[in-house]
Amino acid sequence: MHIRDFRSMYKSRYEGDLVAKCYFPKHKLVWEVLDGCLKNKIEIPWSDIMALKANYPVDAPGTLEVVK
Repeated sequence: MHIRDFRSMYKSRYEGDLVAKCYFPKHKLVWEVLDGCLKNKIEIPWSDIMALKANYPVDAPGTLEVVK
């Protein structure tokens, strides 16, 4: 699964505002993008995920790869 670069699509209104978050509620991975008052969500059940790979370099944006 590939979630494209959303930095150009979703900009925070004020410096430091949260634009997206990823969290792990009951047996699933949730990716949430906030666009003003609207919230777009992708939910993936744990049973569909084979692997997760996080890459967070100091000088560049981080990535999270989800293998289904």
